[in-house]
Amino acid sequence: MLARCPHCRQVFTAEAPGEQACHHCGQRVLVPGAAAPPLAQAELVTESAPTAEPPPLERTPHSGFANAYLQTLHDVLLQPRRFFSALPPQGPSGPPLTFAIVTIWIGSGLSQILGRAFSSPESVEKAMQALHDALGSNAAQFEQQMQPFLKMLKPQPWPTVIAWSLFAMPVIALVTVYGSALLSHFFLVLSKKAPRGFQATFRATCYAFAPWVIAAIPLGGLPALVWLIVLMSLALAAVHGVSRGAGVWAVLAPYVLLCGCACAAMAAAALLGVFSLAGM
Repeated sequence: MLARCPHCRQVFTAEAPGEQACHHCGQRVLVPGAAAPPLAQAELVTESAPTAEPPPLERTPHSGFANAYLQTLHDVLLQPRRFFSALPPQGPSGPPLTFAIVTIWIGSGLSQILGRAFSSPESVEKAMQALHDALGSNAAQFEQQMQPFLKMLKPQPWPTVIAWSLFAMPVIALVTVYGSALLSHFFLVLSKKAPRGFQATFRATCYAFAPWVIAAIPLGGLPALVWLIVLMSLALAAVHGVSRGAGVWAVLAPYVLLCGCACAAMAAAALLGVFSLAGM
């Protein structure tokens, strides 16, 4: 059953009536249905109980896309707990998906354009020459081994950068959003913590990409990724009415699984190398 905590006013899932801790604030409350010591009594709510009005981007009519997008971005970044607690689990897919694609384009596509604007082939060539001089006799071997990576350091032509930003980046953003939502929902279902379906997971995932906007600034990628993971954990817990730990599990489990597979592959490759050297 769902219950609303009288202390923090957040909705949480109660496994049974009686005294228990709120999943959000940790305060002890009494869920009606069993005798218990006198405590602040929680208010029962139903699945269909309205939470709040939709985000600015989903309101019709709204004051233009730009204003609605910026207001939604402001609410997600600066008031995330309030935003995701008020986010309707069911609703249109278009506005949240548009929000995620635009945000990823700003963070990744704009960073490509800015990076190309503030770099030049001459500066890269000077840096490579300095590295070549420092390596001395080992320079040729180093360049041969690192050739694929060295090519990536060279600035791309402007037409390539523009085409990548305008056409490739939205497609990558679309795949990224759906892939993240599907993986997170899979692990939520696996742990039986997805009572409101995939649509709730998808909507929360889309809006949780808001921190990626800061990836547009230099060295902003890592802080944006960490903020995104924290925000997505909070979002999934809020829209499904489950504990914060369940949200963290759904977000981090795919990365843990990926790292585990990578470590297993490297260990297998190392063992094969040892066996081949030993002549086995």
